[in-house]
Amino acid sequence: MTDQLQRGRPAADTGMTDARLLKRWVLATWGGWALGVPTIALFALIGEAMGIGGSQVLVGAGMGAAVGLTQGRIVKGLFGRFLPWFLASMLGLAAPFLVSDLAPYSGWQMEYSLYRAVLFGGVVVGIWQALLRPRVRMPALWALASAGRGGLSHTWVCSQAAGSWSDS
Repeated sequence: MTDQLQRGRPAADTGMTDARLLKRWVLATWGGWALGVPTIALFALIGEAMGIGGSQVLVGAGMGAAVGLTQGRIVKGLFGRFLPWFLASMLGLAAPFLVSDLAPYSGWQMEYSLYRAVLFGGVVVGIWQALLRPRVRMPALWALASAGRGGLSHTWVCSQAAGSWSDS
């Protein structure tokens, strides 16, 4: 199965329908965002122990690690490789957060925006993931979809959080 996909044959050769794959992918992505909250907390605790507590890069790395973990399980079954996908997700989402952490040290005045960081992280992740996928037909579309997914996820999470905060 893995050899067939690496040679560029479609996913249908694996016996997995497009609808089933899409369902698994959506569930894995949603599950990754849900798992991301406790993962960010874990990364924050580790960051505190390392003396870098409060760094925003921990937010991006935690969420990216969780989504990369859940999506990577599917990717491994399709392409036979987990680690590159996981690293692209974790490091790609962490990159914009790292820029916001380092900007003040370089004298660059940049207003922090969680939404922008997630949106740009989605673009970076999408580009890196597109480069990992064998024979990508439309890598620009994959990057755009990845950014949109990140933006929509963030918008939903923030709207839910804002509703619960305004109730208190």
